[in-house]
Amino acid sequence: MLAIYPMKKEQVERSAIHNILSIEEAIGRKVRNAKKDNKDPVEEILSLMKGYKLFQGKVSDINRRTTEGFAKGIATIEGIEEYSNTDCTLHFQNEHLLAESNGKVLCVTPDLIAVLDADTGVPITTEGLKYGARCVVIGMPAHPKWRTEQGIETTGPRYFGYDVDYQPLEELQLKEIMS
Repeated sequence: MLAIYPMKKEQVERSAIHNILSIEEAIGRKVRNAKKDNKDPVEEILSLMKGYKLFQGKVSDINRRTTEGFAKGIATIEGIEEYSNTDCTLHFQNEHLLAESNGKVLCVTPDLIAVLDADTGVPITTEGLKYGARCVVIGMPAHPKWRTEQGIETTGPRYFGYDVDYQPLEELQLKEIMS
């Protein structure tokens, strides 16, 4: 284990996301049991995390560079199945920060964007994205602490230089359904 930012007990109580390791364990269990029970691991994760399937396809282009100590870049995913004839663009800086398609924001930080292997549900990191990988892009609502004014100021899209206002994932997906 590594503790990068030592804190006092009061700071941890005020700022930490409690039970996060239990959530991570539950996700791993869902993926493992889905394989064993012949279920779709992506659907199992979405159900557990109250998430949304944003896109499905194969990685068709990656522009990745390391600057200022960060792996920054853009990945393009070419749609397959119900997402045919469209692309999804993922912007990242060590983590996925913005997912968009057809000029519409699908999900933006601080909400969570994950790229999962389409068959196994195993996460594909920004460094692990490879040309041709078949994947599913999902969005998961951030913890309420990250959705506060201070949370958005600290981890929202403008902090990372994107000219986009934060909109909760649920609202973005409702707009997508309504359009």
